[in-house]
Amino acid sequence: MNRITGTLRCPSARIFELWLRQNHDVSQGVWLEIAKPGAPEPTVGYEEALEAALCYGWIDGQKKAGETSFYWLQRFTPRRSRSMWSKANRARAEALIGAGRMEASG
Repeated sequence: MNRITGTLRCPSARIFELWLRQNHDVSQGVWLEIAKPGAPEPTVGYEEALEAALCYGWIDGQKKAGETSFYWLQRFTPRRSRSMWSKANRARAEALIGAGRMEASG
């Protein structure tokens, strides 16, 4: 596996999903830029990004300030095989499975 990828800005959930499809098994993580209200360029929202990440077996982690006041950074990394599922993520995963969105790696 590679080290954590740098910062990624995705204009939509679909673009983040495509990135995950290509990188979920070769990257150790990514800092995803999330737009705040009023940002000049929209991005995927936090909830949409989390759902996409869960589909590929990734989870959210640290949150930190972005390089500008318009964005914040959310870290997403592959979930460890023995880590416990949070109650909220279990519920999300069940909904994703029911909707047919969960990938084999998720």
